[in-house]
Amino acid sequence: DTSWEVVVLLLERYPEAAKAKESYGKTPLTLLLELGAPLEVVSLLLSSCPDAAKNIDKEGVTPLHTACGNGRPLEVVSLLLNIWPDALRIKDKYGATPLFRACENETSLDVVSLLLNNWPDASREKDRFGRTPLLAACGSGAPLEVVSLILNSWPDAAREKGKFGRYAKTILHIACENGASLDVVALILSSWPDATRELDRFGRTPLHTACTKGSPLEIISLLLKIWPNASKAKTVYGFTPLHTACTKGAPLEVISLLLSSWPDASKEKDLNGKIPLHRAFSERTQLEVIILLLDKWLENAENRNSHDVESLTRNASKDSRNLLSHVSALYNDDINSPSPNDIVNFFINVKWWNGVLLVINRYPTVTKTMDLNTNVKADFISVIGKTCGIKTTWDVIRNEQELLKDLQ
Repeated sequence: DTSWEVVVLLLERYPEAAKAKESYGKTPLTLLLELGAPLEVVSLLLSSCPDAAKNIDKEGVTPLHTACGNGRPLEVVSLLLNIWPDALRIKDKYGATPLFRACENETSLDVVSLLLNNWPDASREKDRFGRTPLLAACGSGAPLEVVSLILNSWPDAAREKGKFGRYAKTILHIACENGASLDVVALILSSWPDATRELDRFGRTPLHTACTKGSPLEIISLLLKIWPNASKAKTVYGFTPLHTACTKGAPLEVISLLLSSWPDASKEKDLNGKIPLHRAFSERTQLEVIILLLDKWLENAENRNSHDVESLTRNASKDSRNLLSHVSALYNDDINSPSPNDIVNFFINVKWWNGVLLVINRYPTVTKTMDLNTNVKADFISVIGKTCGIKTTWDVIRNEQELLKDLQ
């Protein structure tokens, strides 16, 4: 690269320039490391001025901090360490060691391994905010190998809390908050299973955090497996994990898992008197999720009235309002409302079989005019059987044998 050739030329002609410092106390070595100079250029500068590796600028930063914080390759970091091994123990003005900066900036596994091999206790060092290298690694989305290496050096690191943002949190909170993989979350939990019970300043468990950040089903499932009652925990705002998941538009499989863990979560109210169904009404919430929560809400016969159904529409998306308007029409006598036949056909189109049953229970004769496609008849009869029992299923099939037409 031409620019590096110019640097080499200047160093060869003016070797004393390697000792110069700019206004913040940085030497050319630090600036070259920030810019990603190749090993050959760094080596040339250090051969002219080995003491440049020992420079500490006005921020308390050494060249080793800079190399580690900017993801420089193993060879460059190794060269700096060979010249000044004690650089590993130097902390910058924020109390961060080179290992902390390496973990914070997704430095390679080889570099982290080199730093720990030269000073294993570096994994126990905290910055001025109480943060450990493990916390920094999890906060930057470090891969499993890096997290494992740090935990092997100090297993109790998983129990440490430190400020990430404005407030102190556990490593597990931070891992869930920053999209850690299932393997990383599982590794942290293997070191400290009770981390699932820890609360942050707002009363949020790691499960709340995972639901907030849209963690995949596997991570939600793992957290619930270790502490099933996590589904019942509430934040200082009265949010259960189900409230949180609904607020953030979690997919159907996550909502289903949370409901199966604690079915009564669907009835819980937050401090504003909202149940999870209220929180689910947003543009990004899948209609299947709305239907699942609506099923749970309508299990309470007291909710089956036009007024209560219409009260749900306040913050609902267009699709959700359309669904609710058909539910509301079941319980009013407005001549402008959709007919039972229109309602049942709408529910069939969205494959809401429990909704179809609501119509049949209220207007039994609607089965005579139902227009079921062959590919949904089996689903409908299956739901009738599971929900209504043998007698009612037999009555429906016996009286409306058209339902069996085209079924093999």
